[in-house]
Amino acid sequence: VAMLVVALRFLLVSASGAMQGITTVLTIIAVLSILVGNLLAVRQVNLKRLLGYSSIAHFGYILIAIICLGPSSVATVNIYLVTYVLTTLGAFGAVALMSSPYGINDAESIADYRGLFWRRPVFTAVLTVMMLSLAGIP
Repeated sequence: VAMLVVALRFLLVSASGAMQGITTVLTIIAVLSILVGNLLAVRQVNLKRLLGYSSIAHFGYILIAIICLGPSSVATVNIYLVTYVLTTLGAFGAVALMSSPYGINDAESIADYRGLFWRRPVFTAVLTVMMLSLAGIP
């Protein structure tokens, strides 16, 4: 998040946002980030890795907003970053709550979350909202 804020600030202050070469490089990085992050996340059965690859894809989404640099892009990036940080903290917090503190019974696999609704329905609802938000469903 800090790196994206610094990059946004740099592009706003300098005239490098208007240079075609930098825009092209950032576009390529954004597209590759979205494709690689999402394709690798789809294949994961480990929830922590799935969240990690999801963050790679979200980096690409934020880069698209930075590339556009219109009058409302700063506000859009700020709202996206705040929402993303809260959602990611909630998702990783839920995974941390499911895991034991000593790593004996870590709930890393998606299969470890089967039947969780019947044991902890509120916890499951929170985790579902976090995951749907990370998937792009508001």
